[in-house]
Amino acid sequence: MFSMEKESRKDKIFEGLLFLLPPALIRREHLTRRDVRAIKGSLSVRLGLVSFFTAALLSIFDLLLLISMGIRTNWHQAEVYGFWSVFGQLTGAISAFLVMALQVISHLAKKPKLSVILSRIGIDLLYAGAALEFMLMIYTDAKMGYTANVEALSPGFLLVAILVLSQPAFWVDGIALNLWASITVFAISYACHVKYNMGGITYYGILCIGLPFAAYLVTAVLFFAEANHYVQKKQNERLYDSAMYDDLTKCKNRRALKSFIGENAKRWEGKETNLLLIIFDIDNFKEYNDQFSHPGGDHCLRVIADSVRKAFPSPDLDFYRYGGEEFLLFFELRDPEDAASIMESVRLAVRDAKLTAPEGAPEKVVTISLGGTLIKTLGTFSFDNLLEKVDGYLYAAKRNGKDLSCLDGEFCKKQAAQTPLAN
Repeated sequence: MFSMEKESRKDKIFEGLLFLLPPALIRREHLTRRDVRAIKGSLSVRLGLVSFFTAALLSIFDLLLLISMGIRTNWHQAEVYGFWSVFGQLTGAISAFLVMALQVISHLAKKPKLSVILSRIGIDLLYAGAALEFMLMIYTDAKMGYTANVEALSPGFLLVAILVLSQPAFWVDGIALNLWASITVFAISYACHVKYNMGGITYYGILCIGLPFAAYLVTAVLFFAEANHYVQKKQNERLYDSAMYDDLTKCKNRRALKSFIGENAKRWEGKETNLLLIIFDIDNFKEYNDQFSHPGGDHCLRVIADSVRKAFPSPDLDFYRYGGEEFLLFFELRDPEDAASIMESVRLAVRDAKLTAPEGAPEKVVTISLGGTLIKTLGTFSFDNLLEKVDGYLYAAKRNGKDLSCLDGEFCKKQAAQTPLAN
């Protein structure tokens, strides 16, 4: 019994240690690869700001060191301190300036993917430049005899240790890169120890072993914080979607329509805007439901909604399910002459879905009838009046044979031949 309690306690401690690690978090929150990429991308952009300020400090440190070395040696530092010492300082400064330039470009870039790529390159460049500078510091200090004392450390070690800990936290497997760098640094330290009688390298060994794991823990904590933010954001989006979107068709619902009208009515009243409002419903939908049952009717609604979205692929499409088989669309037009062609594009998009019409329908494919009005808003905006108007145009299209678009009382000329049912 005591043994089982001890085992249980060990398991809890082990689980607690693993709680923050990215793989455990990914499993616990059921994150997909797409989710992980989004988290890493967001984290890399955030860390880009950190790398910018770190690079600024590093460049200032290197430039001040170069200037002080120049003053002390009457600007013959390469002869006094050695070529590699000066080269290391210049490498650190140049890489820091490049990092800052990349992060500025990343911040100004309008494309999110480009911003993520540039941020990642910048962080890796900062890491690589600092690691190279550190290796050259060890070599130069050993050659000049500055680390001849027992267990002496190179002066730049702590600075670079901090930089290593801020190394790319968006890589879940970043420990591999840190481990490779630590092995390289330790190999150089050991070679300098043998060749130049550098002091004991125990500290280097301890730090080179510990840094990759410390960096990985930093990675895990940052990933954990960003992942929690991402999960919370997704939950909020799901709550918003459930409140504002129709579950069946994924169109916006009446609550979203009310919000949309409330947000834009004042703007439409304040200036002249060519606003096109379209209402459409499915012809012979009752007969379709009777023949294909309600699941078939649900399938019909989904297909029609998807067909309209494909015809107008903007993610900001103002497309609403108003009720039953009725849908609303809003378009702000640059040219009012486009209104008729847009209505016809909606009508033909539904025909092109090639859903089999119910028996007795005049067409072989499911069709829709549309009513639309073009509003040049510069005065009072009344959605109820507009809805009543387009509803009248919709029923005019129904009365005149269906599969028609009626814009402000006039029927649009059919712009393409009727789509036959596929064999």
